[in-house]
Amino acid sequence: MRTVSVIKARNHLDLLLEWVRQGEEVLLLDRGVPVARLGPVPQAQDESLSLLVRKGLVRSGTGRPEL
Repeated sequence: MRTVSVIKARNHLDLLLEWVRQGEEVLLLDRGVPVARLGPVPQAQDESLSLLVRKGLVRSGTGRPEL
C-alpha cells in the first residue's frame, strides 16, 4: 500500500486514481497521521461476467441445460 500526504494527493489526484485503477490502495496522511484509505471499488460478479462476454471470452447461456 502506498502512502501519500494530503497535499501531494491534492496536487496529483490523477496519478492516485491511476494507481487505484490498477488495483492499488493508497493511504492518505495528514501531517503524518493516516486519515483515509483510497482503494478500488470491488466489481460485482455480474459486471465481471459481462466484461468477459464483451471481450468474446465466454458466451451467454440460453438458460436451458443441454441434455
